[in-house]
Amino acid sequence: MTSATKTARIAPIPALQRSGTAPASPADMFRLARKTFLAGEKLDMNQLALQLGIARATLYRWIGDRDRLLVDVIWSLTQEILDRAAARAKGLGVQRLEAILGEQVEVIATAQPLRAFLEHEGQAGYRLVTHPEGVHGRLVQADIALMRVEVDAGRYRPPTDLETLVEAIVSVGEHFLYSGLIGGFHPQPDKARRSIALLLRENPEMPGGKIPGKRRPG
Repeated sequence: MTSATKTARIAPIPALQRSGTAPASPADMFRLARKTFLAGEKLDMNQLALQLGIARATLYRWIGDRDRLLVDVIWSLTQEILDRAAARAKGLGVQRLEAILGEQVEVIATAQPLRAFLEHEGQAGYRLVTHPEGVHGRLVQADIALMRVEVDAGRYRPPTDLETLVEAIVSVGEHFLYSGLIGGFHPQPDKARRSIALLLRENPEMPGGKIPGKRRPG
């Protein structure tokens, strides 16, 4: 892994701009929340409503609550990381999967906005990232879809069913990225990459030609 990759950052987005006196919209809210997150600032719902020129009641009607908005923002950035890694990855099958998931943990480990978020939010922020109904659950589904492409194309034979495999991979990644949170954010992406590579090791085709995670045509 090059030093350039290790120091990768999530690219910022343009500041919120509205023309004339057009009222704010949920899309404006989301863009401004992303801008706040990327600036490493704590998301303050009162301030967000003030900047948008709307009542707090309107803001909460749009999004539900602050946690939901934070999960949506973090997931949007995580999805971009995954998409960029997939676009750059070379090779097929396990080689491609190792490249994508490895870059994913590297970029997350060096993302300054995420570091700032976890410093601001502490254990509450950790729960938003790792809870099955938070970022964790969305990442599991995205990684399953990613692997299924390789499985369905016959380029990868997973060692077990995809749901179990991806749940293990995401949990291991979280362990090495966030386990030291109580004493400060000290991610270990190299260990995460090595562990993920071990979990991805292919299983020889099972008796009867059955491949875990892939249904045989009826």
